[in-house]
Amino acid sequence: MKNVRKSNTPDYPLGDPKVDLFSFEPGSPRTTAEFTLEGDEVVLYRWQIGSPPMEIERLPLSAWLADIDFAAAKEDNEFDEDLDPPPVDEAFLLLELGWRVSCVSTASGITISTTPQDDGSVDQDNHWRSFGLEPGSSIQEQWIRPAASAEKWIRNSKSTGVIDRYGNFSEVDTEHLNILKFLLAAEWTSSSFSSDRAGWHSTNNPPARSFLTADFLAARDTNDLDIVRSRIEAVESFTRRHGMIGPLRSVRVATEYLEETGQPTIGYYLVALKNGKCYIGETVNFRSRLATHQRNFGEELRGFFVRPDRTAAKLSRA
Repeated sequence: MKNVRKSNTPDYPLGDPKVDLFSFEPGSPRTTAEFTLEGDEVVLYRWQIGSPPMEIERLPLSAWLADIDFAAAKEDNEFDEDLDPPPVDEAFLLLELGWRVSCVSTASGITISTTPQDDGSVDQDNHWRSFGLEPGSSIQEQWIRPAASAEKWIRNSKSTGVIDRYGNFSEVDTEHLNILKFLLAAEWTSSSFSSDRAGWHSTNNPPARSFLTADFLAARDTNDLDIVRSRIEAVESFTRRHGMIGPLRSVRVATEYLEETGQPTIGYYLVALKNGKCYIGETVNFRSRLATHQRNFGEELRGFFVRPDRTAAKLSRA
């Protein structure tokens, strides 16, 4: 970043204290912060309107990832799905995922606007499109300020959603927003999502760690159109949640997509059939594996969904 100045305050450990980075007092100036990867170091910058970026913290990537994984494990143990996180926690989650986070505080509440870093490690355009959203958009979340300090922040769902690059706002539910936050995160931001596999399942090695489950979704054949439609909707929902692109109607279409977007040929795939059934697998060669499925299923095939694995591709070249 240009025109960066150093903070006169000493560096502080990650997450200590959160409110020092973003002021949530009514009328505070718009404040923006982001973590960036510079070589083998992660740097935290913060700035306000009219002021140059200030370097707040700098630490080795390995130490930063260890801090993030420790914090994530701690939050998993304390997580309560019935409680909506307050804005300060949401802001820091997005920071930890490599998003640029801006906070505006007014007398009535807090608005957080965020954009993902686009370093080429994630096919962001297709993830946006898979949710019917415009590529290059930003996420906006808003909370209503509690009347008393003992009360909780209330999320304003009517003002929570996505703003496209033309300034148009679309209301999006928090479940889909939370999925997008992880799908659009730069690859370097968390070691928890990386593959540590030394080999491939085709040689009986253990599969890569992933938040995509590899299951065979079995179901009885049926001519009931409502059941088939329900299955297809379930497949569409599953593939969106797990960052899979599709449906790609044939091997040729899938191969062209991978080549045009510069994606590796290693990763996960889902074979979707017209009766709503599907098969989920992984491969080191999309073209070869999908061609086999296309021959086997023939006219039953509805299309393919793919999620390339850049980490596995790097390991295969090592």
